[in-house]
Amino acid sequence: FYTGSQSSQTDGTIGLAGFTDRRDGVGDGYVGLRILMDNSQETYFVQGMNLADSLKRASRVFLESKGLSVVPAESFGGTDMERMKSAVRGKDRVLMAEIHLFECRARKKGVTTQMSLEIDLTFYVGRANPASIRKIPAALTLERTEVGFSEAKLQQFVNQSVAEVLDKALDGISR
Repeated sequence: FYTGSQSSQTDGTIGLAGFTDRRDGVGDGYVGLRILMDNSQETYFVQGMNLADSLKRASRVFLESKGLSVVPAESFGGTDMERMKSAVRGKDRVLMAEIHLFECRARKKGVTTQMSLEIDLTFYVGRANPASIRKIPAALTLERTEVGFSEAKLQQFVNQSVAEVLDKALDGISR
């Protein structure tokens, strides 16, 4: 997923807790579908069939690109201060996220394919000192029209979108 560039080095350790997929009615790896001109459809899934794990890996790469040392952490349920204090022990901060919506819908129209990707995530950043939890909602819809649609172009669109979400939502996390 994330392929952002290296930024200035920052000292610090962040615990990366589990990401939770809260989407209803779709499989863990579901990314979206494309409706063809005959109204049949192609369904797309994330590699490894687990979107939460894929987004967690992308977040790890993003955080490491910011110069942070990333270590595993236990989940703290987003707003549970006592569990967060336990999860952050030995680290500067801890990150977890919930996936509320992540779906790409595409429709083939002649030689072009119109794609729309809706992303709705909530990140939670727990800090040790002072003990606090910051909730960071990140929701956006991105649209693109492609000539000569392919799985590679869909993957590129999804990857660029995830990178944009991470850049915007987690920009200040290393401070």
